[in-house]
Amino acid sequence: MFRLKEYFDKELNQNQLFEGIEKYKKCITETPFPVIEKEPIYNSIHNLKRKTYTIGPYSGLSIFEISNRLFSDLVVLDGAKAIFKDPNLVKSKEIKGIKLLLSNKKGIDLEIKTDKGIIYGEAYNVAPSFFKEKTRYTIEKLNKDNNVKKAVLIFNSDAFDIDGKNEIYIKNKNINYIKCDLESWKEIKSNSNNS
Repeated sequence: MFRLKEYFDKELNQNQLFEGIEKYKKCITETPFPVIEKEPIYNSIHNLKRKTYTIGPYSGLSIFEISNRLFSDLVVLDGAKAIFKDPNLVKSKEIKGIKLLLSNKKGIDLEIKTDKGIIYGEAYNVAPSFFKEKTRYTIEKLNKDNNVKKAVLIFNSDAFDIDGKNEIYIKNKNINYIKCDLESWKEIKSNSNNS
């Protein structure tokens, strides 16, 4: 089984990161993604929230939990890839390396080594209705726990609601924001749909 921590929990250059993303994609496609059959509503909800599965790099978790983790992983991987392609996203000229702390308890998802020093980052996939609360909590956590002077927040582009209020909320001069549309992941399919 592909272990996120074993591969990503070290500083990676651009080629290593891109290679890791391909391994991650392969891991996801080689694992069957369960299908919830037509069942009584209670059983369907119970299976989504309580029945445990192995999907990609995660095991012993519900589809609900694994989906949340996979979505967050996709955002952090897409964001790191974007930073290597365009260092200006974090107001730098050169990215020397990125360490992804996936599934880490420290509260930091990325350490980005630039020509100007280390920039810390957080990444998440969140519903528009929870975006403000999650972003506020993340900014407070970065400031309080890590005394971060410069940071980057990476999140899914569809976290913005129709009226644009969430767009206005993210203005902060010490934080760079990267919106990921996750297009490169949308065509990936599991090799099997058996549960």
